[in-house]
Amino acid sequence: MKYSSARRRLLLVLLLVLAMPVQLQAKKLFQKAAKRQLKLYLVEICDWIETQGAEESESAAGTSAASIRALLAGYDLAGRQKRYLNAALEWGDRLIAQQQPVQTASGKPGALWVGRNDGLPLNSADSCLAATALARTHVYADKSRKRTYRAAMEQYARVLVDGYRGVEARKGWEGSSGWVIAGGEDAGAIAMGTLDGRVSDRPSTASTAAGGLFFAQLYRITENPEYRRLAADAVRWLIRSRRPNGQIPSILDGTVSLKDSLGVIPYWAEAVQAAFYLLNDRDLTGWMLVELDLTIRWLLRIRSEQGLWGEGAEQRVTASVATLLAWFYLSADSDESIPPTLNPPWKLWLNPVHAQSFGVMVDEPVSGLVGMTAAEMIKPGITFRKK
Repeated sequence: MKYSSARRRLLLVLLLVLAMPVQLQAKKLFQKAAKRQLKLYLVEICDWIETQGAEESESAAGTSAASIRALLAGYDLAGRQKRYLNAALEWGDRLIAQQQPVQTASGKPGALWVGRNDGLPLNSADSCLAATALARTHVYADKSRKRTYRAAMEQYARVLVDGYRGVEARKGWEGSSGWVIAGGEDAGAIAMGTLDGRVSDRPSTASTAAGGLFFAQLYRITENPEYRRLAADAVRWLIRSRRPNGQIPSILDGTVSLKDSLGVIPYWAEAVQAAFYLLNDRDLTGWMLVELDLTIRWLLRIRSEQGLWGEGAEQRVTASVATLLAWFYLSADSDESIPPTLNPPWKLWLNPVHAQSFGVMVDEPVSGLVGMTAAEMIKPGITFRKK
């Protein structure tokens, strides 16, 4: 499919004009004309994702999550095109097929996702992203699918909390006593689950964030207060674990790394937004928005000279950072320094040549992330809850 570079250039001009701070009114990032153009861009991305197809895609469960959520947002925002919904549902069915049944440590039915190549249990960060995509798809599914999807999500939630019994016949499937940390200074954190073919039961930033995101989605579906508590506890741990300057550390298997901060930002950003949109917890939201100001300032300080985040392949985190900054600007008492920081990413993504080098409409996970960002600029919260 060919895309119009002329239309892209027109869109770029409109967005850059309409997104300038002098044009902002009542905390608007984009006016109606720019949002209409953003929808055209979202359609381009969803068209590309839809042509990949769930069967043809080689993405593992976790990396398909952004594509699924972008398609659902495109369905809601861009004319409710059935092909977007059908593609997302096909992906949801594929996620179900990729699950492997296990018994939890307490003897109840559980389920895990497995890796694409090695057949080992997928780590909890990627699995929770897959479960989140399934939760979003559940909202749009028919009754039969809803039952299947909900059972799969709750079985996986049991494994996170209770662990699972080892499978002697399968190498690398040793059991676990659960990955949600219930007590001590790391209470609320979630472990990676599996790491390098072994069980990890120490805190992980990525897994805690992805788990908080998943539990918030599952709470919205089930209204089970236990899921709400797990999501809120995960977010509290994430915020408490930051450095004094607001930096988000990458904690993996209990080991802290500051040089890998960029890699965990996409997970982290999703968790705090999910808490805001889905938990209906005023105390948590108020505390969170005050605390997050430090992290927003840190993010603004670490931009590259090009106005992006990271170098090379790391730059894909720019999509998540842009969404986080836009959400914070619209939700908290913040200054006008945030809107101009959104211009450089859009200049990149809306230039056909530069967008291709970034991975838009070339790489499925990147395209999904940028599609989600476009959707969030049109309708904040749309990738977390139904329109």
